This record gives sequence, C-alpha cells and structure tokens, in this order.
Amino acid sequence: MLYFEFVISLYHITLESRMINKENGL
Repeated sequence: MLYFEFVISLYHITLESRMINKENGL
C-alpha cells in the first residue's frame, strides 16, 4: 500500500513538472 502511494505521488510530481515545462516553453 505504501509503495503504491509512493509511485502515485511520484507520477503526480512528474506530471506537474511536465505541465510547468509546457507553460514555460521548455
């Protein structure tokens, strides 16, 4: 359960960073 939550949170952070990069045009 903890491992699953860790993967979800890690994926969410990656998704957010991608969105930020798109906004900045990087």
